[in-house]
Amino acid sequence: MSSYKRATFEEEEASDLPRDGSPSPEGVEVRAHYCFTSTLQCLTITLLNYNSTTTLPWPYFTTTSLLCFDILYYYSTLLLYYSTTLLTTVYDNHEDSDGDGDDDEDEDEDEDEDEDDDDDDDDDDDDEDDDDDDDDVDDDDDADDVDDEDDDDDDDDDDDDEDDDDDDDDDDVDDDDDDDDDDDDDDGGFWAGGLQEGLPGGLDPAGGLAGCSAPRLSPAAGVLVDDSAVAVVTDGSKELCLSEACVMLAGRMAEAMDRQADPCQDFYQYACGGWTRKNPLPDARSRWSTFNSLWEQNQALLKHILENGTFNGTSEAERKTQSYYLSCLNQPRIDQLGAQPLIDLITKVTPTPNPVPLPLLSGPYRAQPFFSLGVSTDPKNSNSNVIQVEQSGIFLPSRDYYLNKTANEKVLDAYLEYMVELGLLLGGSRNSTEQEMRQILELETALANITVPQDQRRDEEKLYHKITIADLQVLAPAVDWLDLLSSSLSPLELNDTEPVVIYTREYLVEMSQLIARTDRSLLNNYMIWTLVQKGVASLDQRFENAQDKLLESLYGTKKSCTPRWQTCIGNTDDTMGFALGGAVCQGDLRQEQQRNQQMINEIRTAFKESLDQLSWMDPDTREAAKDKADAIYDMIGFPDFILDPKELDDVYDGYEVGEESFFNNMFNFYNFSSRVMSEQLRKRPSRDQWSMTPPTVNAYYMATKNGIVFPAGILQAPFYSHDHPKALNFGGIGVVMGHELTHAFDDQATVGFEQARSFSLSTIVEPGQQTIKILLSGSWGPQAVREQQAVWQSWSTADKLGSRTGLSLSQHGRQVT
Repeated sequence: MSSYKRATFEEEEASDLPRDGSPSPEGVEVRAHYCFTSTLQCLTITLLNYNSTTTLPWPYFTTTSLLCFDILYYYSTLLLYYSTTLLTTVYDNHEDSDGDGDDDEDEDEDEDEDEDDDDDDDDDDDDEDDDDDDDDVDDDDDADDVDDEDDDDDDDDDDDDEDDDDDDDDDDVDDDDDDDDDDDDDDGGFWAGGLQEGLPGGLDPAGGLAGCSAPRLSPAAGVLVDDSAVAVVTDGSKELCLSEACVMLAGRMAEAMDRQADPCQDFYQYACGGWTRKNPLPDARSRWSTFNSLWEQNQALLKHILENGTFNGTSEAERKTQSYYLSCLNQPRIDQLGAQPLIDLITKVTPTPNPVPLPLLSGPYRAQPFFSLGVSTDPKNSNSNVIQVEQSGIFLPSRDYYLNKTANEKVLDAYLEYMVELGLLLGGSRNSTEQEMRQILELETALANITVPQDQRRDEEKLYHKITIADLQVLAPAVDWLDLLSSSLSPLELNDTEPVVIYTREYLVEMSQLIARTDRSLLNNYMIWTLVQKGVASLDQRFENAQDKLLESLYGTKKSCTPRWQTCIGNTDDTMGFALGGAVCQGDLRQEQQRNQQMINEIRTAFKESLDQLSWMDPDTREAAKDKADAIYDMIGFPDFILDPKELDDVYDGYEVGEESFFNNMFNFYNFSSRVMSEQLRKRPSRDQWSMTPPTVNAYYMATKNGIVFPAGILQAPFYSHDHPKALNFGGIGVVMGHELTHAFDDQATVGFEQARSFSLSTIVEPGQQTIKILLSGSWGPQAVREQQAVWQSWSTADKLGSRTGLSLSQHGRQVT
């Protein structure tokens, strides 16, 4: 047992204790105490005591998993749990069941391996980089599975026209006992009803798809105890938690562990070995984590609501939501229409022989070749909205795919094949289509060459330039900017003195030069290609099959392995997400909001107290930091308007939806969101405006509003439940809260409201902490590992620091209660 004590902790030797911590009938309490304490000591050393030179080795990035979130969201809580609540140990009743002193675990290994409890998100999401930064002005999610990694969490929601930086309980306000057993029938999460009774109608997320592996949804947010018995042992001085929630949580933790591993030799395997074994990567996913699992649980609940007509019937917006979903689900009708809807649209916007009008594509159809434009809060003036223009124009997730041709030859070949196949499906001849698509690919490569890399886009002071339309015309004369912006923001009247915020100034200059020297027929074809990308997701099965080959080359996944209903839930959330949230966020949820608010307040208090321990921070800076922390605006669960049918209907007023054409519904929404965007320009920004929909499993910090947002979708088990002991809620959603709070003091938090103060990273971050690396979790496909390595190398210091600090603040926040 000496390996358990290699760090700074003093512990009495107990060499007779079993290495795996399995208790024997005699002395069970002492043995459990020792093993549990030793594990917590290792955890403390491993997670909380990283210094500036500590990194986790790359072998953790295997093809099956990264450091799973169970470390961050469960085993961090064990430290809190032990110090504040109770001492718990869990063991299998199959171990030494014959009383011969030997483990019988191998006898039941096959049976255990048959049990899975897993489930997803896109993201952002997802596609969601872990840093969750929304650097794009264009809040536009066309539901394409192959999207630009720089466009994280883009949404076309009508009241999502603002670009916010998105990173990434039983906590009763009266401080009731942590272990109170709630009699509610739900799972203790934020949504009414929850999933405790299991998913309605025996839903199968795999949809019976032949040849596709998929996660299996299970009752109680994926908690399974299998055939295990749960034994809870106390040291006599702590109250015992034997509620159903505590027992099921203990079972989940036991399943996540590999207790044959030495936690001080390989803590990852010890804490996550069981989770990795029971959560094989689904065929339709390039990565898998607790976030993905919870998102699939949420999707199953939304499916039940949408397909069973359980809306309250008083909201026209909710009717539109159901019609939109059903039009997406109507595969026979989509197949019947084939490619004709997109062919008709291309014919409409291409008046031969003139080029496609750029204003038409960038306005009603939101295709936006060459660059993206939108209306959002001015990063330097949070009291006004402003037109913003940003680099764009490439289809593959990263510029590196185009520039490093040797390493990405297979991907580029697959992309070209995909382009040609779509051209043929739209009626082109093979010879001309191949030639034209090669030219488009060369133009995209030229755009990739002038695109500013993501790792050079962290310094907003250098990126931000506020000029007039007249100035922009001089800067990039190949585009008629006044005509373009006037058309895109119609019916607003603009003149050349209208302010515009541009990012990556150098890109716009070189883009203009590239347009000027490119043949007009190629420009025409490229702009049509951007329109095709917007419409392909709403066409028949042939287009999805074509996309499968590209996805498999990029990520090792197949879209066809995703059930149609899941794809449609994601699309519906992208377009009608707030109406969808209104359908599930029913009942009196104020108490849940208060519980989460209390947790945020306690973590904020812990943050301010931690500032007092920083000897390098001068008193004025310390007080300013505390002032900004106090001024952070907390948004929990959902915006209030979704519970008012009239207000909800007003939000979607003017959006026409029918059940006959999914293609028309999508393009009607592009047109509708363009009109909503134009309306925002002359309005004062609202601090209550949300960028994520209520069902989203994520959270974010808004730099322009100095606010943190926690949608109802993430306020579920395993992150949060009012049935959970407080320690587990602090180790779950509390870590997320701490993470988002620290973004108010990172290198992106340059603007706040009047009562907030802002700081640069060099002012707030303690010297030496900028190199800290903390791994978040997930299971990753073989193609995604190489991608993640590149992302990891440039992952922002802010998020590395945020993950570590979020864990630490959650620990101290629990201690102040």
